[in-house]
Amino acid sequence: MKHLFIISLTFILFIQCKSTKNMENNIETTENKTEKADKDMYKTAWVWRHTQYIDKRIVPREKDKFTIKFDKERIDISTDCNGMSATYQMFENKLKLTEFISTRMYCLDSQESEFSHMLQLAEMYEISKNGNTLNMILNDKAIMVFENLNK
Repeated sequence: MKHLFIISLTFILFIQCKSTKNMENNIETTENKTEKADKDMYKTAWVWRHTQYIDKRIVPREKDKFTIKFDKERIDISTDCNGMSATYQMFENKLKLTEFISTRMYCLDSQESEFSHMLQLAEMYEISKNGNTLNMILNDKAIMVFENLNK
């Protein structure tokens, strides 16, 4: 009976150790993917090309005026009128922008408020395999498409 107990205990410990090791490997893989995505995000400024909704497409009236650039804590935003900044949280492919600040210049016919509103709705992001395109998914209803300025 004593031997059966020791064998059972050894088996349970072995399974527990193996399970913990697998969990560590999964965490490392997730962290590596996030780290690679982070590096891709920081390498460049991204210029807004369009936002695609189900029933309409919004295109900037002034080409290359709307850009975003990520650093380790903030996202810097340039529009057709003002400069902006926001904090963000990123985990795997999820993204949340908060605490927007902006200069307060008035510009007639600016698309700034529409653009910043779309950014605030962003929930997820994805970078194309070649690194040329950044897509931000807005509430599963739209996609903001950005192009890598360095490619």
